[in-house]
Amino acid sequence: MSFELNPITREFFSVIYNQAFCPNSEFISVCNNFGEVFALPVYESKDFVPPRRIKFDANIYSLLTLKNSNLLVCGSENGSLQGLDWTQLTTKGNGDFESKFSFSVNQREINSMCSINNEKQFVAGYGDGHLSLHAVDCPDKALMEFGGHTDQVNQVIEYKHNQFVSCSSDGTVNLYDISVGSEPVKRLNVLKNTSVVRPGHC
Repeated sequence: MSFELNPITREFFSVIYNQAFCPNSEFISVCNNFGEVFALPVYESKDFVPPRRIKFDANIYSLLTLKNSNLLVCGSENGSLQGLDWTQLTTKGNGDFESKFSFSVNQREINSMCSINNEKQFVAGYGDGHLSLHAVDCPDKALMEFGGHTDQVNQVIEYKHNQFVSCSSDGTVNLYDISVGSEPVKRLNVLKNTSVVRPGHC
């Protein structure tokens, strides 16, 4: 079932979950709480390209641009990953969008993604505290699965070669090295640090 929200509802109840720039930073994509992803120009130009809108079956929580592949990766609340061609998103046209890849990771929501190792791989962080590593040229099969969190992963970022960092609602920040294994090589339990714990909270 699909429906269009009236302008007042859309204006006052819209939530933007994430954003990502295209490879040349002339366009930006955003995802909202109505299951939509928009691609729109950052600056006005003579050759104006109207915003492009893609409607998904579920909310998209995370976006990642892979510059070398010219892809926008979209991670949804129901565990699906889709790769869209930025060229389609930034040119005039009314046709349907063709996914470069689309598959399910059988996890809860995909809250954050980052690329590592010169964009040869990317990491996805999930609402159940797990993470997975995927090859850009064959993304539908996870290369590795990572544990270490007991609550949802909120963000993942690249650190160094073969390494990435994740933070979670469980109060921890984990450093992973894919050349070592699936468990963190360093864990910071921020909530156990008395200098950052709020009075009256455990």
